[in-house]
Amino acid sequence: MKFRRLFAIGAFLIAALPGPASAGSNPAVSVQALFSKDDCEAVPGLLGEWIPGTGNDLSGNWTIQKLGDGEYRLIERDAHSDSGKKLAFDICVAHLDGHLFFDATGQVVGPDGKDVLEVDDDSFWIPVHLIGRLEIEKDALHFRLLDDSWLHDELNSGRVSLTNAQNDSGDYIVTAPSKELRLFLARIADDPRAFSGDEEFDRASSGGEILER
Repeated sequence: MKFRRLFAIGAFLIAALPGPASAGSNPAVSVQALFSKDDCEAVPGLLGEWIPGTGNDLSGNWTIQKLGDGEYRLIERDAHSDSGKKLAFDICVAHLDGHLFFDATGQVVGPDGKDVLEVDDDSFWIPVHLIGRLEIEKDALHFRLLDDSWLHDELNSGRVSLTNAQNDSGDYIVTAPSKELRLFLARIADDPRAFSGDEEFDRASSGGEILER
């Protein structure tokens, strides 16, 4: 399900938009932010037009725009024809122990450009954070998400420790405070198994084609 796994209702996760789950593992999610706004770093190379790579959970054309100092928004370039809404992810990027990490939260943006909170009358929504390593190549981005299956196995075996909660199905949601979460990610930063989910984006030319790397 990857990027579509955006919000929790109480302690349970739901999908922000309908659609089939993609192959591969789901990402782990956190109820706490990885970084504060003061931690966010400016990465000008993120700005511009992007196209999801092969195997990405997203499709279509996307733009990364600046929200504030060190804060960015990855947003669909074209609105959905039936609602005029766009899916977006607000992103903070910063270094931990020499590695570049990201924190992303999903948003639904209305035709007026304002965030829309889509919720049923009998439920409430809690925004959750997708976290992981960010690797930047020439004209390509790799959002390597913290792998939920890996985390589940490591926590069950006792090989790692991280504050969390579980639902009735045994699924984990990370509840660790930001400081604990940063220390944990710094310790596992070099383990490729921990960040096995790759959401790749290729930079698009002015005509919408993928640039050569």
